[in-house]
Amino acid sequence: MNQFLLVGDIGSARMVLGLASTDGTTLTDLQETSLADSGGTAVEEIVTAFLREMGVRVAGACFSVAGPVVDEQVWFPSSKRHVDQRRLRESLSIPRLTLVNDLQATARALPHLAPNQFATLQMGVADPNGSRAVISAEAGLGQAMLIAQGEQRVALASEGGHADFAPNGELQEGLLAFLRAETGHVSYERVCSSGGIHNIYRFLRSRAVEPEPSWLAQSIAAAADPAAAIIAAAGGTEPSCAVCRQALEVFAAILGAECGNMALRTLPTAGLFVGGVLPRQMLPVLRGGAFLAAFRHKGPMSDLIRRIPVHVILEQHAALFGAAQYARASVA
Repeated sequence: MNQFLLVGDIGSARMVLGLASTDGTTLTDLQETSLADSGGTAVEEIVTAFLREMGVRVAGACFSVAGPVVDEQVWFPSSKRHVDQRRLRESLSIPRLTLVNDLQATARALPHLAPNQFATLQMGVADPNGSRAVISAEAGLGQAMLIAQGEQRVALASEGGHADFAPNGELQEGLLAFLRAETGHVSYERVCSSGGIHNIYRFLRSRAVEPEPSWLAQSIAAAADPAAAIIAAAGGTEPSCAVCRQALEVFAAILGAECGNMALRTLPTAGLFVGGVLPRQMLPVLRGGAFLAAFRHKGPMSDLIRRIPVHVILEQHAALFGAAQYARASVA
């Protein structure tokens, strides 16, 4: 019987499980489960049912998780769900099982993805022996690094998305004041995520002269993710919304600025990689100018920043590919 690696990507609301080849390069049998609809079923039970259905032998396993892994465990505050690496090993009878941060896993995957799994925003001057950085915008704002140490590559997790938001210009200063009045602390995640798009839209709508169209108010209220409704309304098809289009431009500028900040902190001469569902959905907006203008606006370091390649990750399961590499290393 062929052996496989077990991989998973666990968030607060969903989990994707799959099998990987023992060299970590091929994913098969991907299954997504809504944790919100699982009735409180433990992750261990869901994984056990998946393995029973697949009927395969597993040599090793790795799960990427949307949060910091501390003492071999992760907590998801929004769902109060808890995943423990030691408990998973014992309940699944897989001694070679690890948990890693999802952006750390994405960073680990970068050297193993094909050129057609990226879209280039800035060609730059790539140093293939250099380090890489990744920033991902979707439900949250994740960040990680892939540090070059000789021929070795070491992926490091980060919670930099929770750092203080630094506005550029009067409009963003107004956004900061608007959100600070609601919550006190305002991080980059509050303005650079799906919730961030909604926050930017609410701020711009509060300043708009024209009232919010009833069709748009209904669409946003009915959406599980208001950002999806805002992105759709910003499109070229009728009806469309100028405030929604402006919200995406502001989002692109803030994301570009924070990508530039991360580039300064990490000097990713092999490339800075932008992941997550939002950049994939908003690729035309990111190519529109606001993103790169903010990315490059770094004073005396602007010329340096122009040399760093910038790519959008098109592969939606990049974290699973990274998890496969960690699982492969555990059984090598």
